[in-house]
Amino acid sequence: MSFPGLTALLSPPTHACRKAVELARQISPASVVTLEEEWGDWLASQKQMDAAINHFIEAGSTLKAIEAAIAARQFTKAAGIVDFLEPAKAQPYYRRMGQHYEEANNRQEAERYMLRAGAPMDAVEMWMRAGNWEAAQKVARGYLSEDELHQF
Repeated sequence: MSFPGLTALLSPPTHACRKAVELARQISPASVVTLEEEWGDWLASQKQMDAAINHFIEAGSTLKAIEAAIAARQFTKAAGIVDFLEPAKAQPYYRRMGQHYEEANNRQEAERYMLRAGAPMDAVEMWMRAGNWEAAQKVARGYLSEDELHQF
């Protein structure tokens, strides 16, 4: 069932968006997902990434939700979403998450994401920059090839 003009309600102010979703829930529940995504898209276009995240989640647009969370610097929320994705879809985000956690001095989380990204040398180098030679050696021995280990 289609309702011409319902999508047009997804313009400012946000009150109209909320009303459109409420109306859709009653009249055409199948259209709610589309409306939530469009609302999230509109919020993102207005640089309201914090607000867009939940609408993308409601719409099942997990990749858009992750991008919005990263743009909003809500890495904990982004990590929560990434961790529920299948590894192939999450792969592009692992390195970004690792970089963020290193910058935030949360090196354990940084290591975890770097390893998931298939970048053990990044984790080794991170630990070396931090002066934690034991952690660098542990990662190196556990994840580097013989050739990489000799270079290390």
